[in-house]
Amino acid sequence: MAEGLDKAREEFFSEAEELIESLSRNLLALDQAVRSGFEDPALINEAFRAVHTLKGLAGLFGAKRVSTLSHRLEDVLDMLRLGKLPLTAEMLDLLFRAVELYGSALGVERARSDDPLPAVDELIAEVGRLGGA
Repeated sequence: MAEGLDKAREEFFSEAEELIESLSRNLLALDQAVRSGFEDPALINEAFRAVHTLKGLAGLFGAKRVSTLSHRLEDVLDMLRLGKLPLTAEMLDLLFRAVELYGSALGVERARSDDPLPAVDELIAEVGRLGGA
């Protein structure tokens, strides 16, 4: 039984890394689109879906920081989708920072560590403030 759980847990990390790579590609494409003066709603929707799926998987496997960060990002991406927040260079920077910090959060989760991740906690608070805007 433990072997099956370990295998499922490793599949979670593999899937999470793929979702984060997908999110990164979407953000790069979105950045290019914004620089050329065109905001592509499909890219925002794809980013939202990646984060939404990551949130669900993280919740299933008890990856608390990944789940919390995903939940906050999901709120912000939803507001972007609905036009309640503008897609600015600062917003893109925040989203790119989240992609970087997902790696740190996954590393701590993979190691089954409780190490503090102040950068992740700060970003969660920052994104939470945006989501409440």
